[in-house]
Amino acid sequence: MSLRKLAVNFTSILSANALSRVISLVYIIILSRYLGAADIGVYGTLFAYISFGNVIADFGINRMLVRDIARAPTSAQAFLDRVVTLRLILSAISFAVWLGVIALIGYRDERVLQLAPVALLSILPYSLGLTFDGILRAWERMRPAAAAIVVFEVSKLAFLLLIIQAGLYLTAVLCSLALAFIVYVVWLGAILSRAGLKIRCSIQPDAWRQLLLLSFPFALLGAVEMMHGRLDQILLKALATDAAQAGYYFNAHRIMDVTLILPAAVSIVLVPRFARNYVNHANRIRADYYKTLGILAAAGAAVAAAVYGLGPWAVRLVFGEAFAPAAPVLQVLTISIFFFFLQYANVTFLIASDLQWKIFIMSLIQVSVNLAANLALIPRLGMYGAAWANVLSTSLGFLLYYYLVKRTLQASS
Repeated sequence: MSLRKLAVNFTSILSANALSRVISLVYIIILSRYLGAADIGVYGTLFAYISFGNVIADFGINRMLVRDIARAPTSAQAFLDRVVTLRLILSAISFAVWLGVIALIGYRDERVLQLAPVALLSILPYSLGLTFDGILRAWERMRPAAAAIVVFEVSKLAFLLLIIQAGLYLTAVLCSLALAFIVYVVWLGAILSRAGLKIRCSIQPDAWRQLLLLSFPFALLGAVEMMHGRLDQILLKALATDAAQAGYYFNAHRIMDVTLILPAAVSIVLVPRFARNYVNHANRIRADYYKTLGILAAAGAAVAAAVYGLGPWAVRLVFGEAFAPAAPVLQVLTISIFFFFLQYANVTFLIASDLQWKIFIMSLIQVSVNLAANLALIPRLGMYGAAWANVLSTSLGFLLYYYLVKRTLQASS
């Protein structure tokens, strides 16, 4: 791919991610002021379960799809034929599994269980949308993929404003989230249809079996990564005695997520390039990796410093004085921000590689440390314990992944 096309794709994804994160932040601001800290904690916990739900609904298929279609673009229709019906089945299984998990945990706040069936309805359109998005990214058609992200966030915000005007509450908010995902998947489906792909259901048991066997390592990896990303929110809601702390932590995490649009855009744009070079031009991937790591290290340091200094002011401005306790939590999370920037360089390389099982082992170590740290620190320190557990596991994850990348590069040189 030419540098010009890389720049265009990067600009498209970065702009769309920036705009969508701003809209998402506006959504959370309005939602926080409308619901309050306790209810936003319920929302954040259920949203985490939606993300967990996609781990089973996806079963690692998306990562393999992006990698393999990037290597052979004409295989997209064959992948799509195998995936659509399989998504329906996996989504139904995921819905039942996570509803059972929520019931088993038994949250103090009964609304988590009561509202879980409504929230988990989002799993199917969420997983289908990511599949369609993955095909566009594998084709390196970043502009329509970027536009779809913005369409989703605008739909979500528009539905929320209608709900507030109607005087409805959290149940309606969760229903509107599912509707926004439906808009997202219909938008992406229309783009693929115009590109000549047919979206159809088919029964292919043998093809499904082969696909699931190949994607299984990615499924394990996705589960471990999602646990690391959402486990703190779920455990904080379950273990903290103050119901508002889950809401404070959720909002601090949302600001941290906004800062990650830059490294995420870099990774999205470079994965197809890395995937091709890993197979065809192994000598190029080493230089690309170290360039990416250096750029993200400098950017991560600057962003982390800015968030640490401006974070308290930003929290009060954005969410209001009632959410001021989230500010010091955000300052702790700035350490994680820096390591997340670095980690995106590792992730870009490793997604393009054929090291699924080694990646899974490293990730399993990381999430085990995250789980142990959360269980040890949340009962003592509450939301601060969750934040420090995040810092510990994120920094450890970078070191583990970096070791794996370096060993791989040494073996190929």
